[in-house]
Amino acid sequence: MNNNLLRINLTEGIVTTEKIPDSVVFQYMGGTGYLSYFLYKELEAKIDPLSSDNKIILAPGPIQGTRIPISGRYSVGTKSPLTGFFIDANAGGFFGSEIRRAGYDLIIIEGKSENPCYISIKDDKVEIKDAQQLWGQRVHETDELIKASETEPKMRIIAIGPAGENQVKISCTTSDRFRNAGRGGIGAVFGSKNLKAVAIKGSNRPTNGNPEKIDEMRKELNQRAKTAKDDGHMLHKHGTSWLVNIANHNTQFPTRNFQSGEFEDHEKITHDVLDKLYKRFRRPCFQCPIACSETLDASNFEWTDEKEIAKPEYETLGMMGGNLGLGDIETIIHINFLCNQLGLDTISTGSSIAMVMEAVEKGLLKGEEFEHIRFGNKEAIFDLIHKIANREGLGDILAEGIVYASKNGTSNIWLFIRKVYRLLHGIQEEN
Repeated sequence: MNNNLLRINLTEGIVTTEKIPDSVVFQYMGGTGYLSYFLYKELEAKIDPLSSDNKIILAPGPIQGTRIPISGRYSVGTKSPLTGFFIDANAGGFFGSEIRRAGYDLIIIEGKSENPCYISIKDDKVEIKDAQQLWGQRVHETDELIKASETEPKMRIIAIGPAGENQVKISCTTSDRFRNAGRGGIGAVFGSKNLKAVAIKGSNRPTNGNPEKIDEMRKELNQRAKTAKDDGHMLHKHGTSWLVNIANHNTQFPTRNFQSGEFEDHEKITHDVLDKLYKRFRRPCFQCPIACSETLDASNFEWTDEKEIAKPEYETLGMMGGNLGLGDIETIIHINFLCNQLGLDTISTGSSIAMVMEAVEKGLLKGEEFEHIRFGNKEAIFDLIHKIANREGLGDILAEGIVYASKNGTSNIWLFIRKVYRLLHGIQEEN
């Protein structure tokens, strides 16, 4: 580690590099540790998360960018507009390792740009660039336009979609086109700063500690991963989608806003169906021999011109499948693609829509505008996704998060823990 902190002030247009003190390095090490330390140290109490006073921190772990296996995830931190508290989201892929390859262990973004901008980082060349032409673009288009403008097809990019621009509090950031740091509304904080994206390309090879010991550890971990794969490890064979059957068998699969833990159509949205119907491409994170991440051949989907799109993870199959009473695998793939493009967290979005559906089902929300919002109704799901991303009608309420929505609707069915949407491990109460 070189202990370099890159600080970018969008208000002043100033870029500086600082050294992280050794005492901080040894105590907090990187990743979530750095997020905790610097957010606590630098943010004043009670600031508005969507004001220029908030900061965004991009923090790779201490071994990212090295040859050590299973080290591809990085952290994104800020004060959450959803909870008003510290949020540490994380994502896989290659963006975190590229931060270290560019020579940095931490990036802090502060202030607010007067106009839409993106940050370009090529080793020690750091620029704040105009993003007027990118504002309003979806995530994949943003990725393509920046790479073309920078003439760097291998640049790693973290970006927001229209939902983040509209400061939707369940919006996410997306790197490498489909790697989402989903929770807490980080996309909204990017949008509040008029920051569309951060694009980075490094040319260095990070080194850590004792190279011989690291190589020894690398070989051991790779061998253990190979043994697991040779033994038919399900995560390698099918990704996280294989958890659908397990969760449903254990009555833990989210169904119709967690009213049940068993979904009668779960067999229609399992790994078996995905593997049978679609050609898959393995897309592992940086230095990950498990390689659970996959994409799908999109050439036969009538609703997109993309050649390759993300395969839904278990969380999306749960929250956009069983939790919405939806047993149509292609529709879930389409929903996942749409949320990725708009920059919406699928867990939070699926939870929000499910809660409205239960409220309508139980007669807590009445009227013509709600009548079609029923479990399993594809059109209603797509309609609400667009309305949330664009802050239209009911979507504007849901875009504020579950606590706000519960105060303006049906608090007895809004399920959350400390203002963050409930996760996918259901606990049903006995009546």
